[in-house]
Amino acid sequence: MLTEYPLDTGVYDWAIEHGHFQPRAAHQQTPSSVGRFTTAHQEHFHYTDGDPD
Repeated sequence: MLTEYPLDTGVYDWAIEHGHFQPRAAHQQTPSSVGRFTTAHQEHFHYTDGDPD
């Protein structure tokens, strides 16, 4: 899978800024949680053995 990431901003901040995510619990704001954050709202492309699916 190839995922498009925003430039010059973290995906966590991008998702909050664009209304795709709102942290509701304290653990969702910890550095470890922010560091592994992903969102399906980013454009992404699937490939198998280098060929688009």
